[in-house]
Amino acid sequence: MIALVCLAAYGLLDLAVSTLVAIAWRTRAVAPADLPPTVRARRILVLRLTPFVASAAITVFIIAPAFVLFEPVQDNEKFGPLIALPATAAIINLLFGAFLAIVRFGMTRRLEREWLRRSSPLDAAPGMRAFIVDGTAPVVALVGVFSPTLIAARSIIERCTKDEIAAMVAHERGHFTSRDNLKRWLMTSLPDWLMRTGIHRDMIAAWHQAAEDAADDAATRGEPAARADLAALLLKVVRLAPRCYPKAAIVSPFVESDGLERRVRRLIKAELEPPARLAIVPMIALAVIVGAGVATLMSPSLLNAVFVAFERLVAFGR
Repeated sequence: MIALVCLAAYGLLDLAVSTLVAIAWRTRAVAPADLPPTVRARRILVLRLTPFVASAAITVFIIAPAFVLFEPVQDNEKFGPLIALPATAAIINLLFGAFLAIVRFGMTRRLEREWLRRSSPLDAAPGMRAFIVDGTAPVVALVGVFSPTLIAARSIIERCTKDEIAAMVAHERGHFTSRDNLKRWLMTSLPDWLMRTGIHRDMIAAWHQAAEDAADDAATRGEPAARADLAALLLKVVRLAPRCYPKAAIVSPFVESDGLERRVRRLIKAELEPPARLAIVPMIALAVIVGAGVATLMSPSLLNAVFVAFERLVAFGR
């Protein structure tokens, strides 16, 4: 019964929090486009993880303890159909999320092994696993989830100068340092209702743009000459490196035709985004939520109220 209630609670909370996140995303107030890319990428990540993390935390730390403390030991307790619906939906979402995570991880591993079949070390990327690969379509990308590897096709390396190779490595090092591949894998495998909506795709696309801009900034350090050189390099490499990997694989490519014009225009414009504004309202909201959660955990009366509410849900219609 406790497991059933926890699944139902997760399903209901996930639906509610996903709806709130969708509304917050539509307002564009949490992660406006004029934020510095590092800040914007971080906010989108937090917002996208919120439905799963908040629903799971409330279920594990509030709902489950309430039933452990107050549920009497009963044999063969019956439950009504109303609680079975969100529990079933939660099971489907959790299994679907796990399936996506496994499939994406497996496809990424197979792609990495395929690219590394004929390879030699790339000495221009100290501190990273980096290889020059032969016999594959032209590509420069960071592939992998937990320990990503920099892959660079020999056909591209041989047509670039040392400075251009250093710029490509610096861009991919930005993704490597930020663990963008791991973040991408997590966000695209979440077991929540938001995954099934267009808002999920919009958030992933916005995060991808912000992550690419952040990696560009890490590679150029705000120097106008370096930014112009990187813009020229993007145009050069995109002609040699078309998209050549499965969409489900976890890859951070150096350049893609999609979004290329936006990146080039941003690199050559005179001014960068202004410094991030202090997010007072989100910080206050987070403090209130955390404080309310702690107060609930410390209050047996509130835990008992949660238990009574879910007991009525369990009994409804039986």
